[in-house]
Amino acid sequence: MSKIREIAGSLRQKFREAGLLKKLLILGVLAALVYGGYRFLGPGGPPEPEFPGEGEMMYPEVMVERGDVKKTIYAAGNAIAESEETISVIPGAMVRSVNVSLDQEVQAGTLLYTLDDTEARLALRMARLDYDKKRKEYADYGGTKSSTITAGVTGIVKEMNLEPGSQVTPDTVVALVETRNRLVLRNAFNVNDAARFSVGETVKVFLPDYIYFMDARVTAVDTANTVTASGGITRFVTLELENPGGLKAGDKARVQTDKSGTTISALENGELAYPEDLVVKAKTRGTIAAVERRAGDQVNPSTVLYRIEPGSAEIGDMEASLALEQSRLALEEANRNLEKYQVRSTVSGKVVELNVKAGEKSPDTGNAIVISSVGALKMRVVVDEYDVARIYVGQPAEVYFNAFGDEVFRGVVSYVSKTGVTESGNVNFRAEIQVDGAGKVLPGMSGDADIFVENRENVLVLPKEAVTIMEDGLGVVQIKNAEGLPEPLEVSLGVEGDSHVEITGGLNEGDMVLLMNGSMGGPMPFETRMIAQ
Repeated sequence: MSKIREIAGSLRQKFREAGLLKKLLILGVLAALVYGGYRFLGPGGPPEPEFPGEGEMMYPEVMVERGDVKKTIYAAGNAIAESEETISVIPGAMVRSVNVSLDQEVQAGTLLYTLDDTEARLALRMARLDYDKKRKEYADYGGTKSSTITAGVTGIVKEMNLEPGSQVTPDTVVALVETRNRLVLRNAFNVNDAARFSVGETVKVFLPDYIYFMDARVTAVDTANTVTASGGITRFVTLELENPGGLKAGDKARVQTDKSGTTISALENGELAYPEDLVVKAKTRGTIAAVERRAGDQVNPSTVLYRIEPGSAEIGDMEASLALEQSRLALEEANRNLEKYQVRSTVSGKVVELNVKAGEKSPDTGNAIVISSVGALKMRVVVDEYDVARIYVGQPAEVYFNAFGDEVFRGVVSYVSKTGVTESGNVNFRAEIQVDGAGKVLPGMSGDADIFVENRENVLVLPKEAVTIMEDGLGVVQIKNAEGLPEPLEVSLGVEGDSHVEITGGLNEGDMVLLMNGSMGGPMPFETRMIAQ
């Protein structure tokens, strides 16, 4: 029998490699070999021919026995990686470095290659500056929903810049105010004396017209030398002092102060001056409803310059919040865009395609890198439209790959397409089978699968050739009556498998049934007992 199994195994391999017509022919040869092999290679060697007596016709018999009934759907296909990542590129970007090689195994998160990100970094910097600006604006002014705009300083209004209906936002210039509560003095010193002053310190200033000393604060010390008309070298010190009310621009003043017990004096008197006009900016948002002051008016910090339309400040605050959110999203987008230039793998697997090189521009089309998962495989198969309704996710299957002959790989249906594809006039559906223990199988290998529609174990079975299958779960078999002649018997049937059928009633284990048509296609001229395998 070992020779029979060897031949049968070889034929099974050829069956899986052959087309439909060839498969039917091979099946016929296989049946003949099995029957003939049993007759001629079974126990006791070739049997002696037996001939029926006169008026007697003898048929082979099969025994009702326990076994498994398997009903399957055949499907062919190819092995694919369980997961595969295709890495596309930014077209035309310069590749800085490639960190992997072909056939290299990588882990999820591995840096694959980098691109020149100069422009992306610049865009990110601009987005961050814009976001920081809008965040500061909203923090400083966005929450201020004031109904007025005040001067904020003491002085005389020189310009009022807005009219009713004007829109204001934080930092909008609304007015210019000439401040007269402060005065500025600029005195010349010799270089050594100027170096003894520091910004922020308080010194004494003499006013000769008033014969009066006042405190002043140093606001700037020149680091560059100034050459006088006589050829001397000086440096200027700038000071600021509060106006008690009687001083005016043009009044003379000179620094005369003590430093470490020594009086330091400016080289000559300077003239007091008003500081530059103060720019008044809005600290809210809204629409100007009324202008409360004109040029030439005296103002103090609490003086109202403008009034805001009711409700417009709240709308302005909402607009500020929206502008801040838009800027934040733009910053996030710039960050995500920069990440595209540092390309990392999202799956663990093997590099099966590599189309980028350091120092060259990335291709305009196609895949840069393809990574296929290692170890775990699927078989992608094609299922006929008449069978697809009986296939569902979770169904067990036996998978065979041509490269490994009759070796069985267990699997489970993991995907069934809901859309058919017309090929050569036939409608087929794609399905995928998750394959266990397929570490040695490579993606692309061809094979086929038996998908189990029904599977009953340890039940009473007969070969399908011994049963005439009727409707409604009934069938007819032929048994030998007391006279040794065939007699029909109705039986109850269960699952109809690929080679055997389940017997659920009418027969018992060990009963013999005539094989009226025989495995060779017609009545047998001599008696043979065959046991269902």
